[in-house]
Amino acid sequence: MKICNKEIPVLSIAASFLLAMLICLNGIRCMLNITDSSMMINMLFVVFIGICAPRFLHRDNYRLDRSAVIYIFASVAVMVACVISGIAVKEYSSLFKFAVITVMGFCIILMSEEELRRTVRFAILICSVYVAYILTNTAAVNRYLRRGSNYLNVTLPIGLIMGVLLISGVYKLLAKRRLAGAGYLALAAVYMYALTKFSARGSIILPIVAVLFAAFLLGGHSLRKMAVVTVVTVVVGFVGYKVFVRYAGNLLTSRMSRLFSNVGTENRWQIWADYLKEIWEQSLWLIGGGTNYFVRKFGVYPHNYYMQMVGEFGLIGIFYSAVASIKVAADMLFVHRRVKRDSSAGDRLGFLYYRLLVALIYIFLTFMKSFSVYDASLLIIVVSMCIAMRMHADEEERIMQGVPAL
Repeated sequence: MKICNKEIPVLSIAASFLLAMLICLNGIRCMLNITDSSMMINMLFVVFIGICAPRFLHRDNYRLDRSAVIYIFASVAVMVACVISGIAVKEYSSLFKFAVITVMGFCIILMSEEELRRTVRFAILICSVYVAYILTNTAAVNRYLRRGSNYLNVTLPIGLIMGVLLISGVYKLLAKRRLAGAGYLALAAVYMYALTKFSARGSIILPIVAVLFAAFLLGGHSLRKMAVVTVVTVVVGFVGYKVFVRYAGNLLTSRMSRLFSNVGTENRWQIWADYLKEIWEQSLWLIGGGTNYFVRKFGVYPHNYYMQMVGEFGLIGIFYSAVASIKVAADMLFVHRRVKRDSSAGDRLGFLYYRLLVALIYIFLTFMKSFSVYDASLLIIVVSMCIAMRMHADEEERIMQGVPAL
């Protein structure tokens, strides 16, 4: 998939940098001490869309397969449902955010492979600056949190990039680039230290879960690779444990302990039980309750992406959730097979694939327990980047089969 040949390189770089800013947006807000950033967020979204949207006009420079068309159709359907119901109940802010996030996802799908790589590099750079800010301005960060900012938002990009750094380190070590691998793992340890300053458990646990899955997938059937993955896992686990025990505060330690010792008492279980009952008894799974239904009725959203999508948009939400889940899972499986089958693709595409795989698992697990569908920009960004990556792999597959490239 090639993007418009007349594209100005500066705009391509700007698109990658803006997308990296959106990935690290909560960190940027903290550094700038901005709690109410609606104007800032909307401006970044609009500028990014303004740069990327003209690519849709160059129809001869990209190819959408049937699954991508179905995904876009499902996305448009749920966006229309959100806009119509949002206007009816006067939830203008939520419907605007949902619509903008959806359109942004379409723009990301058309990004080039180099733009995807550059976005990841920019995101690591921005988030590293953010981590340095946290470690050198702890008092300012605490004041920011006391002003009402959510610690989950503040730690979300740190956990994401920490996972990316960990799998990058493992990948480089397996490629016998020991210095680069050690550098990535050392930087990830700094991120871990920064996370101990907060009380967020998911930002520590979920990246590790994602990396463990991706690392053993990376090792595959190679005895040497599996040995390296096992050694790195033990070493990183030991260092991470030591960092956590040495620097974690009492609140984080107690919350982590409660997670493993009293799973049944976690508030999420009761919230989900109540909302599932509401969805069933009110037949919300059929027609949905409309934009922000749960917040309007209960004052809080379900803390589960699928549950909120189904409860607020009914059968349309079910259709979208099924299509999006199947689409991204199939795309990642396609790229995985491509990377494993072709060594040249593995060397170039594999590094990006495993980074996005970890990001996808981390963000997916996060949105199964936290956040609203109207604040799902990071989820849509990662999903769209995965779809874009698959399109590039598919184009290369066509070239190998003798089909002319676009």
